[in-house]
Amino acid sequence: MNNLRKKSVFVSVLNNDGTGSVYTLSGYGITNENAVEYVKLKHSDVKEILGVTSTRGKHICRYCGSIAKGKEEDRLCDECRNVFGHSFYSEL
Repeated sequence: MNNLRKKSVFVSVLNNDGTGSVYTLSGYGITNENAVEYVKLKHSDVKEILGVTSTRGKHICRYCGSIAKGKEEDRLCDECRNVFGHSFYSEL
């Protein structure tokens, strides 16, 4: 019997043009190491891996695309909340 658990991770990267991206990977047997290797293989414009984090209790900010706390998809990240003075994307 297979004991592998399903896991989801965010991989944050710096691209060659100076922009940032966050990729989400999900599946059975995913480790931080093989998630990084997969992103490098599939995205040739990746200059540097900035970090790998579990998606549990997090989501992608709808405004800036960074990793935000909480499960509510409408919630802005800390930086966007500070800039706009609102907690939710739908309030903008």
